[in-house]
Amino acid sequence: MAYFPMFMELKGKKCLVIGGGSVAYRKIKTLLEYEIEIIVIASDFLAQIKELEQKNKERISCITKEISSMEELKGYHLNKEEISFIICATNKKGVNQRIACWCRENRIPVNVVDQKELCTFLFPAVVKKGDVSVGITTSGVSPVASSYLRECIEEIVDDNFLEFLDEIGEYRIWLKNNVEREEERREKLRQKMEDWKQRR
Repeated sequence: MAYFPMFMELKGKKCLVIGGGSVAYRKIKTLLEYEIEIIVIASDFLAQIKELEQKNKERISCITKEISSMEELKGYHLNKEEISFIICATNKKGVNQRIACWCRENRIPVNVVDQKELCTFLFPAVVKKGDVSVGITTSGVSPVASSYLRECIEEIVDDNFLEFLDEIGEYRIWLKNNVEREEERREKLRQKMEDWKQRR
């Protein structure tokens, strides 16, 4: 089953990451690119996560504790605007399952690392450069393949492409103001893209 890639603005929103290891670190590092506020709960933290907290004090809060009951999560989700989603990145499958069930009951989107059947959304491999965001998923079939595709796309979305993106953005505005027919505007933009491909 393929998953629909839906993009949403995260600036100013909050998420909860449960787990303090290397997987949690990678998720947190990606999310920081999107100006979201992150609460991280774990009994112990990777040194790199604490470093991220020190560098981003206004956006990351690390709380040292073990989640022993789902009642403890309620304080972090007082209303639907409080926590936008939860990422569960512990190495304890039983804990992950209980958290996922609680999230479903409370209609909170949840991603459980390496347990696709417990997820209500997947965390894609992400390419983020300037205004370009690309999310890649193989629907859980092969995270390694997703990472490989991300590396391929990162080569394409280089500084030259970002400069061209600014250029074509300005050109699009000019076309909207000077070319009446939408089909003609599309054709000119397609030609602009083809010209760029030839220059690469």
